[in-house]
Amino acid sequence: MNFHSINVDRSVVGAINTGNVKRMEVALNSIHVKNENTELEKALKEFTEAVLNEKSLAVEKKDEIVEQLFALATQGAQPKESRLTSVMKLLVTSIGASIPSALIEHWDKIKIMLGF
Repeated sequence: MNFHSINVDRSVVGAINTGNVKRMEVALNSIHVKNENTELEKALKEFTEAVLNEKSLAVEKKDEIVEQLFALATQGAQPKESRLTSVMKLLVTSIGASIPSALIEHWDKIKIMLGF
């Protein structure tokens, strides 16, 4: 199934909060339009899909991570001088502590793109 550009496995769709997925898509579009940062947009999209399709994460944890990714992406869409870096740092730390080891390498790349 496809919500805008975020692909979610059909078995997950009924369980997750699709509103969070749609908000994340809006944030990704904002990164694309405001910053023209297609590399960050693509990396966050792929990471969001990986989180949503990760079998070892409970549905509640997936929703929590996607909410945090939305907040982070919203900040990432802002010009660097306007970003709330202390908030971003908390989100980066929280997401990193919530994901399974299989997603760490991908997450580390996103952190670098965001300057963390």
